[in-house]
This record gives sequence, structure tokens and C-alpha cells, in this order.
Amino acid sequence: MGELIYCRHPIAANPLYIEDSSHNIYSLEELSYYIRQNPYLVTSELMSKELCEWIRDELLDEELYDKLMIAMEERVPLHLFVTRLLSGCGYLTSREIRETIDVIEKLESLSDDERKKVRADELLKANKLTDAIYAYDNILSSGSTLDDSLVADICFNKACAYAWLMFFEEASENYEIAFLKNKSVEALSGMLFSAALMDDDSRFLLLAEKYHIPEPRQAEIREEINRVGEAAEVKEFEARLKRLRGDYSDQSSYMEQLNYIFLGFKDNYKRISKS
Repeated sequence: MGELIYCRHPIAANPLYIEDSSHNIYSLEELSYYIRQNPYLVTSELMSKELCEWIRDELLDEELYDKLMIAMEERVPLHLFVTRLLSGCGYLTSREIRETIDVIEKLESLSDDERKKVRADELLKANKLTDAIYAYDNILSSGSTLDDSLVADICFNKACAYAWLMFFEEASENYEIAFLKNKSVEALSGMLFSAALMDDDSRFLLLAEKYHIPEPRQAEIREEINRVGEAAEVKEFEARLKRLRGDYSDQSSYMEQLNYIFLGFKDNYKRISKS
């Protein structure tokens, strides 16, 4: 998991597999750490007989096994089940347990699609941009009936991910969907700025006419983009993108490499755009 974890309990010979994140867990301490770091990934699937039997058979903790089985028989909410699990380990402090449980309890009140959005948002916050885009796409293509406000939020965040990856056409399209759903100024601005950043000026002109954007505002957008675009860091990054497109014809490989070089550019870009 990237950190050393001191374990006072036995280490499992056979790990517990967490399907949602493709993690193998070998100890109660590691499980507690995983839940603490990823409360948005904790679902009712964790509350299972498989987990209880793994604790009994692999970690030899009959007492915790009994407590968790009783919780399942009583059909307690997920956050109470996780409370018993974390308290039975002793790895986290009472404050850490309370903070973790608060997040899980809040997520319980959301719909399945809303919970999936929270997980996708966490990927976006962690700069896992391509993973976030795929997660948002999965929600939109699930076949569920989604509220306009939820669609707007998903498309807006998806557009942000595309914009940071400099896929400006896709960003502009998703900002437009968000704007049509919630009429927010932020979505309208994102739509116009992304369109103005495209190599072809036609989409920006089309949108400016479609949404009746005054010419002085169009000029302001162009001026701001030109100012940022003159920075040496931005020019260098654009050159790297052009070389990258030539080196990686496969879309998934291209996105992976793009995500990698983006991380080193993002902080510089924020500094430039605010100066």
C-alpha cells in the first residue's frame, strides 16, 4: 500500500481480496488503514460472511468474528458494522474511527449513483484523471434515471478532467451539457474557454452566437487565453503533447502517459494562470 504498517495481530497466509479497488489485504491493521484511507470505497459488500470467516480462519480472532457475525444477524447499518470492525482491531485512534465512520454514514444516505459519483470525485481530486473520466462515464451509461442536477455535476467534473488533460473539444462538450442542465455561469465559462483553446476557432464562434455572448466578453476570453499561452511552461507542455501523440498511437497508452506528464505540469499551470 506504499507505507509500512506495524501489525500486532497475525498476518494472513491467504489475503482478503477487495474487488472494488483490486487490493489484497493481509492483516487487520492493513484493513483498518485501507478503510481509513478509502472510506468512499466501502460498500455493503464488505459486510459479508466471507470477511468474518477470513478474520476467524486466517487471523485467528474468534472474538471479533463473533462480534461481526452478531452485527450481520442483527442487520445493523454498514457504518455500525465498520465501527465494530475498526474498534476490534485497535489500529486507529478513537478520533480516526469517528471521522472515518462519519464519512461512511453520510455515504449511506446517498443513492447508488451518488455514491459512485463521490468515488469518481475522489479520483479527480487525486489527479487520477483518466480513471475519473471512466468512472463518470460508467455512471452516465449505467441506464439509471439520473436527476438533471446529478448529470450536470458529473459532466462538469468530467469536463474539468478533460480540460486538464487538454482535450478541449471533449471538455467544451461536457461543460455545455452541464450548462444545459443547470444553467450555471461556471459551466458556461468553462464551455467557452475550452472551445477557445481548440486549434479550430469554429466551435467558439458557434457557441458565442448560440448563447448570445457579447463581443467584448469574447475578446476578454481570447485575451486571457493569449496571456496564459505565452508562458514558456505552457509552450513547452504543448510541444511535449505533440511529441506524445506521435509516440503513442494506442489511445490507452497515450492517456496513461498524458496523465503522467500532466502531474508535473499542473502546479506550474496554476501558478501561471493566477499571476
